[in-house]
Amino acid sequence: REEAWTWEHMALTRARVLTGSPKARGAVESAILEVLSQPRDGPKLRADVLAMRSEMAAHKPPRGPLDAKLLRGGLVDLEFLVHYLQLRERKGLDPELVAALTALEAEGLVPGALIDHLRLMTRILVGARLLAPDLAVPGGAAEAVLAQQTGTKDMAELLAALDRARAAVAASWADMFGEPLETLA
Repeated sequence: REEAWTWEHMALTRARVLTGSPKARGAVESAILEVLSQPRDGPKLRADVLAMRSEMAAHKPPRGPLDAKLLRGGLVDLEFLVHYLQLRERKGLDPELVAALTALEAEGLVPGALIDHLRLMTRILVGARLLAPDLAVPGGAAEAVLAQQTGTKDMAELLAALDRARAAVAASWADMFGEPLETLA
């Protein structure tokens, strides 16, 4: 409550109570909500989020063209954006990202299209883990299954959809933070 680092509060936005009596669950959920609802120093929060994401990008580069998680404009950037808004605005405090984005979109804080981009990148992430574990573009049947699993007709369409999703996240990032992502490569 008093001395946590920003990254600890960002992690707390994803906290879910999984078990316990209704009374115990309620107490933990209330404590989480109380911490997440505290007012924050906006410039410090912004600086912390930008520094953390920059540090992470420097030490965890994407592993391939299907790394929907770590590619700039990918899932990690989208999650950082959501968690930043949750902490700054004290809105959309739901650990499930689609629900959080839906609430933030209802508040006019993010474009609704980010929800579809989140879903696409999540499907790519899950499918690639099974069909292209090196996160390189697979060939043959794996390519066709991955395209189908992501709702695209082929790998070219999948990669184009991923590029559009990343560009939308990058645009929202620039709007929110007033600076572009380091790279979209």
